[in-house]
Amino acid sequence: MTPHLFISAGEALFGSAWEKPLAESLKVRDDTVRHWRNGRNPIPPGIAAELSGMLADVARQASAVNASIVRECGPFVDDRS
Repeated sequence: MTPHLFISAGEALFGSAWEKPLAESLKVRDDTVRHWRNGRNPIPPGIAAELSGMLADVARQASAVNASIVRECGPFVDDRS
């Protein structure tokens, strides 16, 4: 896992202030996350697997909430294009 992908995963999970909550979720020190982020230390393969699982959980939760919104409020047309 590259630092860039690690950062992207952290931001997707926790927003712009992602480092501390990610460290807590992974049960590692804040400086460990910073070292992975800046490329000082390699990111262990197990961390990639853990992040993938966390992202999949968030995606499932978001999908379920979206389905509830559509059921309750009806489908919406995306007019942002």
